[in-house]
Amino acid sequence: MRCWRDGCITDAAEAVDSPQSLSTDPDAAARILQLVPQLPLLVWGRDESNAGEMWNSNSVTAWLLERAGIAAEKIQLPDGGRATSRR
Repeated sequence: MRCWRDGCITDAAEAVDSPQSLSTDPDAAARILQLVPQLPLLVWGRDESNAGEMWNSNSVTAWLLERAGIAAEKIQLPDGGRATSRR
């Protein structure tokens, strides 16, 4: 996982919908950036510890938003996305 000032998302054109603003609170953004180095290890890509958990970018995003206190109820699933429906 990388996080740097003025970074770019090289596959942004592949997104199924436009970005959403989930918060205008600069403290929320700061919390997310502070959490990046705390992402759990050995769950991204390969299951080297045989934990049975394989994370992808959606998993990382969900973990960061939850830990930062961003309300999931505000998130609108994108049209044409493959996310499971909320219950």
